[in-house]
Amino acid sequence: MKKSLQHNHLDRSKYGLVELPVVEYGGLVWISATSDKPIDIQHYLGAVGDNLVHFGVADHLSFRKSTIVKHTNWKLLIKTYLEGYHVPFLHKNTLANAFRKGVIAHTECGSHIRLAAARTNILDVLSVEREKWRILDYASVYYSIFPNTFFIMHPDYVSLNIFHPEAPNRTVWTHEMFYKPEHFEGDKGQEALARRFEYTNDVVFNDEDFAIAERVQEGLRYGSNKHHTLGLEEGLIGIFQRNIDDALCDKTVVPLKSVCPQ
Repeated sequence: MKKSLQHNHLDRSKYGLVELPVVEYGGLVWISATSDKPIDIQHYLGAVGDNLVHFGVADHLSFRKSTIVKHTNWKLLIKTYLEGYHVPFLHKNTLANAFRKGVIAHTECGSHIRLAAARTNILDVLSVEREKWRILDYASVYYSIFPNTFFIMHPDYVSLNIFHPEAPNRTVWTHEMFYKPEHFEGDKGQEALARRFEYTNDVVFNDEDFAIAERVQEGLRYGSNKHHTLGLEEGLIGIFQRNIDDALCDKTVVPLKSVCPQ
């Protein structure tokens, strides 16, 4: 308010910004867009929240965040993560070298989905004592946090992707990378983080996965296909879409811990 003299009798306490509920849990800050509804984030996340605590997300620092506009529907961007059969083909010169032919295991956690993508060394676990197993040595763990967030636990860093729809064919995509400081010390550590961010953000996500999503969106606008057929390896895409349909019909899916084992 630049000219307060014009509003001498205005009670400023009644015209401030709208206060929104906010909580910190699992190393992240959660905000509700509805001012009159408190956040029960532990109930909403269920076992996914327990996993964030288990992986020590709160011990990570933010390295870099990008914000990019993608000319495609937000759901298409998330769906690129929900099947692995494209990896040997779309990512033949990048991720295919690290992952075992797109093999993915998943668990439904209410309306959220947890995935584990097997790395090429997955069978090495057979020669390791069970009590010494560390899943991130043999797989990357992904979380589709309903509705519009995708969280990835890489072996030594974390990717947090959020997709904000602005129109049916326009999405603001943010990607923030986190790391544990003891794993990336000094200038060499920061240089290593920069290489990881550029590889993950610029090459794999933007130039490969999301470039395809934009091409799919371009094809959809002509309306020649009345329906789309999902293959056997695309079941998670159907599950994700079902969760969206249920939410739109107000069929609330309660994230029970019992359906998403540790």
